Amino acid sequence: MDIKEKIEQNKKELEADGISEPYIDKNYFCETCGSISGECHPVTGMCFICGADDWAPIQYLKKI
Repeated sequence: MDIKEKIEQNKKELEADGISEPYIDKNYFCETCGSISGECHPVTGMCFICGADDWAPIQYLKKI
């Protein structure tokens, strides 16, 4: 599954679960989709954009 399909699947799952607002943690970014918004699922902590659990500290980006 490519990233676009993963994002679309995650949107459908969020809608089905009735979740419309993410929890925001600006200390991390998603290495799977590249989101730097820090938006994560309020219950599971998975990326709100793509549904992955592939977080890295935002400081990592500043070192690149």
